[in-house]
Amino acid sequence: MSGVKKDEREMVFATQDETEKIILLSSARDALVVGMAYYAGMRIGEIANCKLSHWQVDKTTGALSILIPTTAVNRTKNQKDRRIPVLPRLEQLFHAYVKGERSDRIRGMSKKPDALILTRKGTPTGVCCRVLQLNVFDACKTAGFPHLHAHSFRHGLATTLARETGNIKLIKEVLGHKSISSTMKYIHMTQQEIADNMQAAFD
Repeated sequence: MSGVKKDEREMVFATQDETEKIILLSSARDALVVGMAYYAGMRIGEIANCKLSHWQVDKTTGALSILIPTTAVNRTKNQKDRRIPVLPRLEQLFHAYVKGERSDRIRGMSKKPDALILTRKGTPTGVCCRVLQLNVFDACKTAGFPHLHAHSFRHGLATTLARETGNIKLIKEVLGHKSISSTMKYIHMTQQEIADNMQAAFD
């Protein structure tokens, strides 16, 4: 629509079912990229710059989490490091890629790369954001969802968390936003959901 700002247009978000169908039809690498975007709410730039060493196990609890640092090549919008708990499904995707496809690509290298997401040729410096965006878009099209793109999964996670928990502060922390107003742009509800929630307040 003419005169409507880009961020005011309706953003398409991915559902969990759509995400899982895309993962099922993707390579282990692309499945992990989609999983990191949906199950951890990571930006595509954060995924491209993610290191293997950023996946860390808590020595006390044994829980796995991802450290997303603010660096010269990985500038988060609020300029603040954050740590995201790794859900079981994402951990499955991580191990499937690291022990399989990634392991095959680095075999024979004298110096093992710390970059997590490698190019399809196994380049040790990792893959650039634009290439990942195109890879994810191709994966979405292959699965029959050409309307989805890399950022749709962050919006999908925010919407899922809003529906299941209603905890906006939680969503803000997971997405790494500086303000609640930024987070609200990521939450999508249908008119029926709005009506149902309004009615529930008076039941």
